[in-house]
Amino acid sequence: MVVSDDVRPADVQGGGEASRLAAELRDALSEVVATDRAAIGRLRYARTSVRFSVLCERSGTAGVLLRLDRERPEVAAAGSDGPAEIQIGLTPEQARHFVAGGLHLPTALERDAVQTSGPLRKYLEIDPILRGALADRAGRDARPGDPGAAPGAERRTLPPELLAIETRDLHKSFGRRSILRGVNLAVPEGVISIVLGPSGTGKSVLLNHVIGLMRPERGDVAVRGRSLRHMSRSELLGLRLEVGVMFQDGALFSAMNVYDNVAFPLRQHAPFGAVDRTAQLRQHVVVGPLPGRHAVGERVA
Repeated sequence: MVVSDDVRPADVQGGGEASRLAAELRDALSEVVATDRAAIGRLRYARTSVRFSVLCERSGTAGVLLRLDRERPEVAAAGSDGPAEIQIGLTPEQARHFVAGGLHLPTALERDAVQTSGPLRKYLEIDPILRGALADRAGRDARPGDPGAAPGAERRTLPPELLAIETRDLHKSFGRRSILRGVNLAVPEGVISIVLGPSGTGKSVLLNHVIGLMRPERGDVAVRGRSLRHMSRSELLGLRLEVGVMFQDGALFSAMNVYDNVAFPLRQHAPFGAVDRTAQLRQHVVVGPLPGRHAVGERVA
């Protein structure tokens, strides 16, 4: 990954292609953040500001400032040169892919194809949300486009600060049976990853280690740079509040109906009162007949 502290251009320098692409980028981002989609509101969880700069050899550079540290994300007006915590420099080709929701930034970083500076992890956490919104605007699927690297460019290992999940030499056995034997896994922030394998090969065991339900015999697990080995019980419980898990076969409490199953984590952790809790639950539960059943049931929407 090329990291440069010099990627701090003014919003408009020179003209031509860089300025035109920056204007397209500003229009796209402005349109996206102005929508009332719930996902757009989650962009503020990044609590940062990002300057996207179009770097063009012939026409200079032009940039767009996206403020994600406000109650409502906003795009700075043209000509604004306020400070930005994160800098991302894009080639003209990358800028076109970005506007269409087709630039998969983690892949571009792996191919050493993007100039960046600042705490990039903050942005990568919400990059899938923004990329999906831009793809919807462009009327296309949010599939990764060419990040602008040379064909066949070698992928590089991202530094730990850009990884959402990392396992290092993970070992776990049950009796004489060794399940995990030196597993090294690196999942970049903002990337959807799948672990595939036959039954009994350790997929669930690996996931149990990632959320701290199991302790490794050797090795370590880090989630967003935090080592689970050195976490206290309270720190592990705090981590699990940030993780969503879908168990096989539903894994519901058989003694509870669906309503109470949905309510269980809210009753354990939600800060609001019973009235607010009930209103919140009804947004997630739909009551009605289930296919093939005679009784009235409930399903999670």
